[in-house]
Amino acid sequence: MRIATYSFNKRFEVGILSNDGNFLSPFDISPEAAKTGLLALFDSSPGGLVTRQERHELASGQVALLAPIPRPRRNIICVGKNYREHVREIADQGFDTTDL
Repeated sequence: MRIATYSFNKRFEVGILSNDGNFLSPFDISPEAAKTGLLALFDSSPGGLVTRQERHELASGQVALLAPIPRPRRNIICVGKNYREHVREIADQGFDTTDL
């Protein structure tokens, strides 16, 4: 399942992307909750997520994909150390690479 945060006719939505990648089916959440993106799904009850009976076509020009979490609650810092070459690159910049 692929989930996206997007705007449709200037309204925030969070929905499921169809298997063929052409349509989005929005979750039945309030517009205010949808502004938080995927956080709205994390904050909702596990059994309470249902999609509405509408579909938005990606190619329609009315859909704009957005960041999954448009406004994170706090800073997010990511460091990639998943490849040896990247680890060596990080070491060359003075970061700890004791995992090597």
